[in-house]
Amino acid sequence: MYMNTKKAQSSVEFMIIFAMLLLVMVLAVFIGGNKSTEILTIKTGLEIQSLLDEISGKINTVYIEGHGFSTEMFLPDNIMGVNYTVNVSTNILFITRNDLTYSKMLLTENITGNIVPGTSYLANVNGVVEVS
Repeated sequence: MYMNTKKAQSSVEFMIIFAMLLLVMVLAVFIGGNKSTEILTIKTGLEIQSLLDEISGKINTVYIEGHGFSTEMFLPDNIMGVNYTVNVSTNILFITRNDLTYSKMLLTENITGNIVPGTSYLANVNGVVEVS
């Protein structure tokens, strides 16, 4: 009888230790998953900020260089697998992806045309930046 009690006690101890380890692993996965989502959000924000810098840099350069200057701009089809839109309102450049909108100031509000993913051409025509 003493031997069976000893085996039963070992089995119970093993199950308690196993349950505690399983709980620790579940918590680690949960916390790690939250950090992973946070890192993805930060990375997406950095990608969008980089794209804002690129677009605003091109527009500002075309504006500063004056009449007759033109350049080409290539924008990716998506940002980390998700489509986005680019809009200009007065002198503010906006990029919207899902429900998040990022913005950056431009040097001019004289911009015509639509900025879309793919290849666009920018030209300064009498102080107006034309996008085609």
